[in-house]
Amino acid sequence: MSMKKNIILLCTTVILIVLSGCKSRLDAGNPDEEFVDSVINHAQLFNFAAFANQLEACPILDSAYKYSERPPSWLSVGSKYIRMNGEFVAIYAYGSVEDAKRDAGYISRCGFSIHQPNPAGEGFIFHNISWVSWPYWFMRDLIIVRYVGECDVVINILKEVLGDNFAGYGVYDNHH
Repeated sequence: MSMKKNIILLCTTVILIVLSGCKSRLDAGNPDEEFVDSVINHAQLFNFAAFANQLEACPILDSAYKYSERPPSWLSVGSKYIRMNGEFVAIYAYGSVEDAKRDAGYISRCGFSIHQPNPAGEGFIFHNISWVSWPYWFMRDLIIVRYVGECDVVINILKEVLGDNFAGYGVYDNHH
């Protein structure tokens, strides 16, 4: 046999052994099945890349100013900024839905304050923010999106892609 055939035969044999071992572990109800399911479910969650892909088709996205990054400040992750129709939109990308939900829970219903547990251990740290307009806070799976402004075009696109805002304009004033 030629060297090339030997290498192909060896690679095929190794792949078959690995695959048969994985299948038998999954068939036996090994906890690895839960891991595989979680990886598949995570891949199906709405994330920064999915959001960016949907915005790429949007004619009001300013391609000259995309994805400027800022370090964490009010939330546990940093933000990425884009500009739509001349307006800035902040995107906070998370590694898990639980982390995104935790941070969303720190944002007040009015959207003007964020309260986080004090890392020193006692109480909370409050950030009161004076926005130039009403904030809109959205969340979908692995991202939180913040828009501060009054541009109906931007607001409608964000609502179409992300659903209704969970904090800020319309949430606070409809319940008080």
